[in-house]
Amino acid sequence: MDFSLGPLSQNKYGDFYYESLNGLSFSKKSSEMVFEKEFASLAQQEEVLNIFVGTDSGLLYEYLKHKGDLPESSAYVFVELPEVIEQRQLKDIEDKSIFVVPVDFDLALLAVSQMKYVIQQRVRLVRSIGVLDAAPESYMRGLWTKIEADFNKFISQEMIALNSKPFVDAQLNNLADNTTPFISMKGSLQGTTALILGGGPTLDQSIEWIKQNREGVIIFSAARIARRLVKEGICPDFFVSVDPHDVSFDNSKGIFRFSEESILLNAYHINSNILSQWSGLKAYTGPKFPWIEKKDENINGPGPNVINTALHLAYELGCENFIFSGVDLCFPKGQAYESGSDEAQIGGSFMFAQVQKVVNNAGDWVNTQPRFALSRDMMEKQVARYSKENPELNFIHLSLDAARVEGINYIPQESISFTDNQETLFLIDQLRQKLDLSPQEITRNLLETKKLLEKQKRRFLELVNEAKGAVKLLPKLYKDGHEDSKVVKKVLKTKNKVNKLIDDDGDMLFHYDYSSFTGSFKHVSDEENMSQEQVSEQLHSFFSGVQNAAESFLDQLRRSELILKLREKELTDGSLKQLFEEWTRLEQYGRALCWQKWHGIPESEDDRVLIEESVGLFNDALQVTETKQVAELKKRSSNLQSLYKRLKKAFSERDFDDLSDSLQFLRSNSWTDVETVLKSELESLAEAMIFELQEQPAEALTAYLQVRSPVLRHDALKYALGVTTKAGDHNATLDILEQLCHFSLEYMVPYADMLDLMGSKEAASGVLEMYLQKHPEDAQTQLKQIQHLIDLQRFDQARQRLESFSQEETSTAYQKTLAGLAAQLP
Repeated sequence: MDFSLGPLSQNKYGDFYYESLNGLSFSKKSSEMVFEKEFASLAQQEEVLNIFVGTDSGLLYEYLKHKGDLPESSAYVFVELPEVIEQRQLKDIEDKSIFVVPVDFDLALLAVSQMKYVIQQRVRLVRSIGVLDAAPESYMRGLWTKIEADFNKFISQEMIALNSKPFVDAQLNNLADNTTPFISMKGSLQGTTALILGGGPTLDQSIEWIKQNREGVIIFSAARIARRLVKEGICPDFFVSVDPHDVSFDNSKGIFRFSEESILLNAYHINSNILSQWSGLKAYTGPKFPWIEKKDENINGPGPNVINTALHLAYELGCENFIFSGVDLCFPKGQAYESGSDEAQIGGSFMFAQVQKVVNNAGDWVNTQPRFALSRDMMEKQVARYSKENPELNFIHLSLDAARVEGINYIPQESISFTDNQETLFLIDQLRQKLDLSPQEITRNLLETKKLLEKQKRRFLELVNEAKGAVKLLPKLYKDGHEDSKVVKKVLKTKNKVNKLIDDDGDMLFHYDYSSFTGSFKHVSDEENMSQEQVSEQLHSFFSGVQNAAESFLDQLRRSELILKLREKELTDGSLKQLFEEWTRLEQYGRALCWQKWHGIPESEDDRVLIEESVGLFNDALQVTETKQVAELKKRSSNLQSLYKRLKKAFSERDFDDLSDSLQFLRSNSWTDVETVLKSELESLAEAMIFELQEQPAEALTAYLQVRSPVLRHDALKYALGVTTKAGDHNATLDILEQLCHFSLEYMVPYADMLDLMGSKEAASGVLEMYLQKHPEDAQTQLKQIQHLIDLQRFDQARQRLESFSQEETSTAYQKTLAGLAAQLP
């Protein structure tokens, strides 16, 4: 967007501001008055990192700079244009934790400099007045949209990084089955063409092309589209799966139909129910162990999306051409998933409350969700890196509707064709032979893993005991207000031992159970001169955090050990009756197929029956359609609150297409177990928003006023107020404001303003007086009433109230305003 900052303007209160950023927000009021009303409460909240989008021409920065009672435990980051930073001389004020960064600042850096707020989840994005008052197509609205998208990606990344427990638990559960590191395959498919398949809707456009060109490419498929590939009769060379969560098993069930033909490339933290029941060839990416192990060398699979992983693995295998289909990373034509998926059948893109914009290959702006956008950004970095390392690589997308990724060129699929490639088939066959491990090789791997696991069990048991002992010592640290030197010595000795036991795995343990350590990040104003209570609290937070995290980790090590022992029994021809009981307990009947691969068909009739029963139960589980995933999808897609947030965002961004799609979704038959009246009223609200965007104010107003539900009525009236105000219909505006007063007495102030505008200054002053009887603490309205009294020439009342206000009001925020009012008195 072309943007010119323009000159500074000045109001009668001496405030300098850029109209290009703040419009007329400060033309009639001092910035101090505006900020006191909007930000006074926010600025007083403790232990919060506030990220402001805009400094309001430097005025909001100055407001906080001169505010004497800012809490020491909070921090304030302003994101601003470089030219504003330079012209208004905005600098960091470290003693007040006020920082200024340019608009291209990488918010991820805050995870380092402001880590304690991120860990405590006390970070919020705040609109400056310039953003709050911004017109839909203005620079400030565009800046907010950009920073909000960056902020959502930043928070999403940090929450994933902090909460590593599901990933580490899966990693430990998978120790027995992660037998072949992917690094052993590196460079095995040199010079070949990779076709990378994702679950986006443009996959539908390429199905026939894939069938026709199957033999000339190596297919890397996301596991989640296996069911669609079964239906289409397309067998991929590789399935890629990374997600540790239970729903991953539900959406990946189709891969088990390909266990004889396809190779599973899995992240070390793949869902254990998938890996444990996969009887085919496989290789894992990333470290086998969560702790640092010298011999644990492997290739990582980058996220955040399985497609990022698939691209990287194809590159590491030596592929030189990369073709993408169904890798959309946006919502083509409002859709989010290929047509055969559960997501497409249930809710599609409407499962996402947060949406943002990206450009597609056709050059159009389309919706996406933060995780897709993050994946797109990562893919762009991947392609740039790979191309730098090998300029001969080619990256191609088959659809115009997919999100544009720099370095990936769109080429119509009609202009690309492949024929059978014997060299490719030979390379794949060689790779399969390399991955086909014998039972003896797997057993050796198990024994080595068991040995390392036993060592960690001893280590973490000792860590738990040391931390427990320290927690018991802490109440004795001070006696009669004085340190007990012997206890202090013991605590310090224990702390050194704990740190030695943790060694280089501190980050792992912290991220495994970060919530146990949040107390260690509480604000301390003077770390060098902490009180006895603060010292005890900090030490207790540390030792109890270590104890809790280590206990939880130790429990998981013991569960992992049981799985290793089970694998030993399976490999050494243990009792099938006992094995079947274990498979039943774990609900992993697919283990029977792994057993059968190692041992063949059982000799005894009883054992054959057990294997057949287990395989039958496994097949039954694969046929279940009412899964946890489906239940979760239905819950997400029928969440009216999330859809309402999306409607409001689409309207604020004047996104007609998304509003129309949302209305169509509301009118669809896919809704169950929701409040019918509320859904109907939400439809009316969506209709009103569409009418307003279509410049049909009368129809919009009628639709807004039809909304009667208390949950939506308040907002509907506010939107209606915008329509009547824009139309200049003072009587209708007054009527709506009167209705809004039933929701909050604060609307009495704009109600009075409207009376004043209509020439009823006397009535306006009376309304303000009634309001002030209920809210005498509202300093801004007190000042407004004084101005009314002056305008009505009630100078004695105005002077009396002004003197009373000056005596009671201790804040310096209104000095300019008070001086201006006093100057008007005779």
